[in-house]
Amino acid sequence: MAHPPKHEMLDSKDVDYPEHDESPSEIAVALAAGAKGHTKSADVAMKLFENHDFNMQVDPVEQKQIVRKIDWFIIPLIAVNYVFFYIDKTTLSYAALYGIREDLNLSGGEYSWLSSIFYFGFISFAFPTNFLMQKFPLGKYLGFNIIVWGVFLMLQAACSSFATLAVMRFLSGAVEACADPAFMLITQMWYTRRQQPLRIGLWYLGE
Repeated sequence: MAHPPKHEMLDSKDVDYPEHDESPSEIAVALAAGAKGHTKSADVAMKLFENHDFNMQVDPVEQKQIVRKIDWFIIPLIAVNYVFFYIDKTTLSYAALYGIREDLNLSGGEYSWLSSIFYFGFISFAFPTNFLMQKFPLGKYLGFNIIVWGVFLMLQAACSSFATLAVMRFLSGAVEACADPAFMLITQMWYTRRQQPLRIGLWYLGE
């Protein structure tokens, strides 16, 4: 009966692995390299978890302090953006009081369409924006969309016809489509499952 080669019969404890004292950044790089199939680098990366105690008890006082700091940083930012998004949805109502119908010669039907076309842009871009959030860093992607949304909002003041204003309203809805799912993802990233409902309710109050 043929026996397997000697090197295949070695037990893992019989193998002499070299010692490593890599920094966390080097281990992270090794982890990325290991994902591409570099077994040796992956072994180095896994040493990060060798001495980690997953049953370690967390100090409740320290935990509350950390959560409080996160609350004061994350929740206000999301809530303020949510307030501005809500104000944007009501700008046409305010503009009607200041004569936008007369300035742009809007008929009754055109004015109603300006309110609806925002949500057409929102719905049409709902799937693409959720896909892009998985391809790009969430914070940078959300920040980019908020800045572009602000630009489109300011450009509405320069519109001189129904067509140009309708385009701006459609584009505003498209870039705002990432807001709710991005805010939900951020809340899930920073809070435990028990902490999320209260925090979602807090920033949702902005609407």
